[in-house]
Amino acid sequence: MEHEEVPLSRPDISDEDVEAVVSVLRTDRLSIGPQIEAFEVAVAGRAGRKYGIGVNSGTSGLHLCVRALGIGEGDEVITTPFSFVATTNAILFERARPVFVDIDPETYNMDPDAIEAAITSRTKAILPVEVFGNTAHFEEYEQIARKHGLLMIEDCCEALGGYLGGRPAGSFGECGVFGFYPNKQITTGEGGMIVTDSERTQDLCRAMRNQGRNDQTSVIHPMLGYNYRLGEMTAALGNAQMHRLDEILQKRRHAANTYNEMLADVEEIRLPTMAEPEKAAWFVYVIRLADHFTQDQRDEIIERLHAEGIGCRPYFSPIHLQPFIRELLGTRPGQFPETERVGNLSIALPFHTNMTLKAIRNVKQVLLKVLAASSGRAFARGRGRGGEAPAPRDLDACRELANRIRVHAVRMVHHARSSHIATSLSMAEILAVLYEKILHIAPDSVDDPDRDRLVLSKGHGCAGLYAVLAEKGFFPKDWLESFCVDGSRLAGHATHWGVPGVEVSTGSLGHGLSMANGMAYVGKLDGRAYRVFAVLSDGECDEGSTWEAAMFAGHHGLDNLIAIVDYNKIQSLGHVKDILDLEPFAAKWRSFGWSVEEIDGHDVAQVDRTLERVPLKRGRPACVVAHTVKGKGVSFMQDDVLWHYRHPQGEEYDAALRELGYTE
Repeated sequence: MEHEEVPLSRPDISDEDVEAVVSVLRTDRLSIGPQIEAFEVAVAGRAGRKYGIGVNSGTSGLHLCVRALGIGEGDEVITTPFSFVATTNAILFERARPVFVDIDPETYNMDPDAIEAAITSRTKAILPVEVFGNTAHFEEYEQIARKHGLLMIEDCCEALGGYLGGRPAGSFGECGVFGFYPNKQITTGEGGMIVTDSERTQDLCRAMRNQGRNDQTSVIHPMLGYNYRLGEMTAALGNAQMHRLDEILQKRRHAANTYNEMLADVEEIRLPTMAEPEKAAWFVYVIRLADHFTQDQRDEIIERLHAEGIGCRPYFSPIHLQPFIRELLGTRPGQFPETERVGNLSIALPFHTNMTLKAIRNVKQVLLKVLAASSGRAFARGRGRGGEAPAPRDLDACRELANRIRVHAVRMVHHARSSHIATSLSMAEILAVLYEKILHIAPDSVDDPDRDRLVLSKGHGCAGLYAVLAEKGFFPKDWLESFCVDGSRLAGHATHWGVPGVEVSTGSLGHGLSMANGMAYVGKLDGRAYRVFAVLSDGECDEGSTWEAAMFAGHHGLDNLIAIVDYNKIQSLGHVKDILDLEPFAAKWRSFGWSVEEIDGHDVAQVDRTLERVPLKRGRPACVVAHTVKGKGVSFMQDDVLWHYRHPQGEEYDAALRELGYTE
C-alpha cells in the first residue's frame, strides 16, 4: 500500500476531555448530578430552547418525545425513509404508523410537497431528519405542521450547531433531539439530548427517563418509565466538548470544504450540499455516484476502497426496504425512487474533526484510481444514441470552446458594427457545455425527431449561438463573417431559416419559453425521448408571458423542459434590481412547480454537473439559475450597462481580443 490508511471516523478527545471524566470519578455523584445539569443547560442554550433533558441515546430521546406528545396506536407520523432506522423505530415503539415520503434528491431531506400530499385525517405529527447535518426545508416543515395543526419532532441528532435562516438546529417544532455517538459533532460515547420550550414536555420526559418518577429519591412511580438516564461521566465529556463546539464545527467545515475543492472536477460523483454552508454542522461527508452507476458497482467501489485502506460505507440503506419494515408495513421497492437512487449510490468517505490535508489527498488519489478501474467509470458510460460510446467529459474542452465562442462573438459584432456583444459573452460557458457535453444533437441529426432542442429565448445573444454552431460543424465558420450583412442567413436575432441547428426564430423577449413549452408538451404527447433546453435572459423574466409559460410547464409536469436563466443582472437600460427586481427569483420558479438549482454560470464543472442530471426531479420542469457576469471575459465590458448596445472599435477591439488570447 503506497499511502497511509484513513479510517472512516475518529472521535476527537482532548486531554481536557479526559480530565473532565476522571474528575467525576473522584466525586460521589456518578448519576443525575451537576454535570448532567450543566450539560443540559449548554445544549439547550445552543438550540435556543428553555429546557434540555439528557438521555442515554438519541433513540431514547426520540421515543420519549413521541410518548410525551401523546402519539400512539392509530396515529400516523410522516417521516423519511432516508435516515438511520432509529427514527422509524421511535414511532413504532408506541404502535403509531410511520408514513414515509420521498426525499429531495439535492438536500436528502424530505420533499415538502410530498409531505403535504401524505397528510390524512389520521396524521398527528411530522418527524423530519436533518440528514447528514443539512437543515434545508425545516422552516417549510414547520409551516406545514402549523397549517394543518400537526405536531413536529425535529430529529436533529446529526445537526448540532447548524443553522437555517438564523435559527439553530433544535429550535424547530415542539421538541428536538440531538445524538452524541462517537462520529457526531461532539460525543459522550453514547448519549442524547431532548430540547424543548414546553414545560409539560420536559417534565414528562424527565420523569420517563428515570423509571417514571419525578424525583430521583422518590419510590413513587406515577407513570410508566424507562432507564434512559445519562450518567455523570458521559455528561462531563459532553460538557467539555461543548466548550469547544465552535472550534470543532470550524474544523469540520474546513475538512468538508477541502473535499469539495479537491473533488469538484470528478465527473463520476455528486458532492453533498448544505443549506447554509458557512454555518453548516457537518456530520459525515457522503458522495453520490453518477446515475449511470449501479448499486453493484457502488458496492464494488466500496470493496476496492477498503482494500486500499480507505474507510467507507453505504449511507443510508433505505428504511422502507429493511426486511422487518417491509414485513410490518408492506413497503416495497420502487415506492420512493429518489430515496432508493440515493441509497443505492451513496458512499460515506472518511470524515472527522481532525482530518488532515494529507488524508484527504490520499482519499482522492485512491478514489480516482478505483473509479478509473470500475466497470462503471465515466469513460465507459454505456451506450449513447446509435450505440456509440459517449465521449469522456473533458471540461478543459468546454473551457477552450467557451473562449473561442467569445473570440468569434467579439469579431462578428465588431465587423458588423452590431450590438449585444456582452450578452453573448455572459453565456459562453453555458453554450459550450450544452454543445460539448449535454445536447443529443449533431450536424447530421438536425432533422432527427428524437434530437434535443435548444431555444435561445434571448435571441439577441445569437452571436454566441452562431459561434458555437460553427465550431461544432453545423455550418462553415466562414458564414460568421457575414453576420448582420444584408442578405446573410445570420441575422441580428436568431433565425432558423436556412441556419442548421437553430430550432426557432427568437428575439422578441418573453416568447422563447412558450415555444419551448410547446416542443416539450408535444414530446410528452408523442412519447419522444428528447429534451428541450431554453436559454432565457433575466430581463425577459419581467415579462408576464414568461411566467404564464412557467405556470403551464409546472402544471403539466414537463420534466423534459429545462430553462437556463442567464442571470447577469443587467438589462438594456440598467441593472435588473433597479428596473424591476426579480428577487426572490428562485423561489418564484419553485412556486410555479419547478425544480430549481442556482449555479455559477462561468464554472464549467458546476454547469456540466447540473445539466448532466436533469431532470432535477421527476415530474417537474427544471430551472437552472446561472449567475453570470455580463461581458465576461473582457475586463472593460464586464458588468457595464453601456456594452448592452455598443460594439468594440479600434483599440477596444484589439484589447478585447488580446484579453481573450487572440490576435488577428
